Amino acid sequence: DASVGSFTPYYGGKTMVTAKVPMGGELFKDYGDEWFLSREAMVGVVPTASECINMNQLLARFLRLPEALHALIHEFMLDELKPIYGVFKALPLDLEEARRAGMYGLGALHQHQARRAIDWLEEHGRCMDAIMAKRSTIPEAGRGAFARRPAKAGSVITGSPLIHITDEDHMDIPQLRFDPSNSKQLVLNYCFGHRDSTLLLCPYGSGVNYINHHKDRANVRIRWAKTGVIAHDDGWFHKEVLDMQKELNPILAFDYVAIRDIDAGEELLLDYGTEWEEAWHRHVQSWHPKPNWQQYIHWQDFDEMMPVLRTIRELADDPYPPNLDTRCHDYLLLTSSFGGIDFEWEESDGSYFLPVLGNWCKVLSRSQHGTTGKYTYEVSI
Repeated sequence: DASVGSFTPYYGGKTMVTAKVPMGGELFKDYGDEWFLSREAMVGVVPTASECINMNQLLARFLRLPEALHALIHEFMLDELKPIYGVFKALPLDLEEARRAGMYGLGALHQHQARRAIDWLEEHGRCMDAIMAKRSTIPEAGRGAFARRPAKAGSVITGSPLIHITDEDHMDIPQLRFDPSNSKQLVLNYCFGHRDSTLLLCPYGSGVNYINHHKDRANVRIRWAKTGVIAHDDGWFHKEVLDMQKELNPILAFDYVAIRDIDAGEELLLDYGTEWEEAWHRHVQSWHPKPNWQQYIHWQDFDEMMPVLRTIRELADDPYPPNLDTRCHDYLLLTSSFGGIDFEWEESDGSYFLPVLGNWCKVLSRSQHGTTGKYTYEVSI
């Protein structure tokens, strides 16, 4: 159908709690050390996970020393060791906090700083669990957003901070050889813009991008959040787009408001506007399925049917479906100058990012280890 390819295949992912979170506690996710190390100019120096672990061990030993020496040793570590050794980046500046970290770990210092009173959250926050995703009631719309609880007309169902992209051209991607018609990133389908502006505003609140369009059945509208709510600041309405380019944090936010009473389990729908609807109808009228579309097989389904990569000789007699090909990690290309190198094969669910789409490659041969059953591939990039 005409909506194919217009929405993301990445859905159903779950976030699991790995530590006790107190009421009003902020939720954090481990992005990995590399995320911070590659952004020191932006976020400053942040201790790595290993440095925090080592500091926890060091401070536990620190507590065993005579208390009369604590202040002197703490001052020495700050003045003499912190500028030299990376592990001391994690050292608390305050002596009492260093002692507390020695007893309970560095995490104990930050958790109380990452809590908000319930009264504060009710005034400045928005519920994140108000929306549940299920298959939409609209044909060909994919998934939709459904109300988890009843909502009265005029009430705020949920909210979302906005990623501001100051130039729509940033959504351009190199044309792909297997599908030259794709020239924009998929996330563009979830952003708000105006024909007379280069600015894009892209919501990333929980579940809001599942809200589909229906002009007649719309039961939700969007409005600007109030200043102070989920990072929104009305002051940005009076600034230039170029000013936003310098701001890396969210500065604007939407509220999603019920325009009539909504029952629990009812699908939430927005009116995207006449211009969007007319553009969609033009797309439907001009759309034609891709050649050989009947042969399309999702890569996850194909992996279950064919758990090994085919060699070029096998492909000559039994080619892949036209939507699939063989690509190799960029790491192989970077190290190819060193000759033959063995890499441990890792299965993937496709949910992580690889630069562009990898490199086209050919599997020359395949062999299976007799004991482990694992395969070794010889590839040409």
